[in-house]
Amino acid sequence: MLLPVTILGFFLRLIGAGQSFWLDEGASIEIASTPLSNLLAKMTTDFHPPLFYLLLKSWLPLAGKSEWLIRMPFIILASLTIPALFFFLKEALGNRKQTIATLAALFLAISPFHIYYSQELRMYALNALLTTLSWLALLRFQNKGGKKNFLLYIFFSTLNLYTFYGAFFNLAAQGAFLVYKKKKAVSLFLALLISVLLFLPWVRILLRQLETGDVLQSLPGWSYLSGSLTLKSLLLIPLKLYFGRITFLPKTIYFFLAGLASIFFIALGALGAIREKLSRPLVYWALFPLAFATLLSLKTPILGYWRYLFLLPALLSLSAIGIARFPPLVRKMFIITGLTLSTISIFVYHLVLSNQREDWRGLARFISKPQSLVVMNFPTVFAPLKFYAPDQDYFLTQDSLGHVRPDLIGAFQTASIGKIRVYHIDYLSDITDPSRSVLSSLSDDYWKVKETNFNNLGTVTEYGILVREP
Repeated sequence: MLLPVTILGFFLRLIGAGQSFWLDEGASIEIASTPLSNLLAKMTTDFHPPLFYLLLKSWLPLAGKSEWLIRMPFIILASLTIPALFFFLKEALGNRKQTIATLAALFLAISPFHIYYSQELRMYALNALLTTLSWLALLRFQNKGGKKNFLLYIFFSTLNLYTFYGAFFNLAAQGAFLVYKKKKAVSLFLALLISVLLFLPWVRILLRQLETGDVLQSLPGWSYLSGSLTLKSLLLIPLKLYFGRITFLPKTIYFFLAGLASIFFIALGALGAIREKLSRPLVYWALFPLAFATLLSLKTPILGYWRYLFLLPALLSLSAIGIARFPPLVRKMFIITGLTLSTISIFVYHLVLSNQREDWRGLARFISKPQSLVVMNFPTVFAPLKFYAPDQDYFLTQDSLGHVRPDLIGAFQTASIGKIRVYHIDYLSDITDPSRSVLSSLSDDYWKVKETNFNNLGTVTEYGILVREP
């Protein structure tokens, strides 16, 4: 059954892979497109390690401009998490409970949250795969020993640290598990330490990224977007993990279904954790990283639900173990319920446009007209526009995040010479210019032509402008 389940998961991840890149995906492409000589300097502006960008950089020249082709290697890697989880559960529970491993793999294959982030041109799905493989290598070394498993644990853990900083939470969880189950603990603690030591060359860049992060968090509303320590941030984590990255109206039906999915999977997972002693690695994997992250969020906002995709394989596995505790008829009913909830979320995602990614591709086509100027309340051109409309003329109203440039009016008058239209992109203005003061102060010699909305990007306003001769 593993092969058809994996093929199903891969197929579901291909659907919709041709969507427009959104802001963070555009940032991934921008960073990966930077020449190697400037890559380290560029990466200080993005709070992530280098491995994902290096993989993307090696693939971009082959993929061209096709969204689905650019995403393809990472969809494949994300799909490999399905068999990786299956083999982990066989190692954890034994071959006699292969049915549980198959059910957990099926839940992951059809998970709407994992499907979404498998298509995301970011590092989260790769982090989930490497986390799963690191736990597999850890258990295999505990159960069978061997130099190969020892080295594989170091290999996957080190790659994980170079993929996503949240991997440190996973290492901490594995350290806590080794304290609980002391089998071969000394050797595995040594392997864990080696992984951390192998990460040390990157620490200098990490410190520079932290300095940049302080600037970002000083913007109004940035902490909220990043996932500050609030009840809402904590509740969103299970809602999104179990029901997918969607929302819809009426809200009462959405919260009913999302709450039902969360309660359903959490209750079954709790049963699996309590009744199955062999599930202890999953408990440490699922709960300890989130506990550590919650403590750290007292200092910095890191509770954005998308960061915790790597917990999902463990959470769904616990639910599968819980289902297995019931008689066959009830078990079938629960399996159908879980699959139905996931299927509803998948259909809603594809049918409701507002749940899909930001339409920078459509916006780029709209503004790509001769003698036009594009105005945005940001200090750099938004990364997706550098990909979709690199030759367009842009005017940036800020010289640094949240700070209006001192020569605003004069610079705008110079930039608008010879232009017959201006497009104002309102995207992120709630953070960078919440009073919307910039546009009204630019000039008097333009008039509003129309406003156009693009999916999840807000309003783009087109203005006609008097032609100025140089």
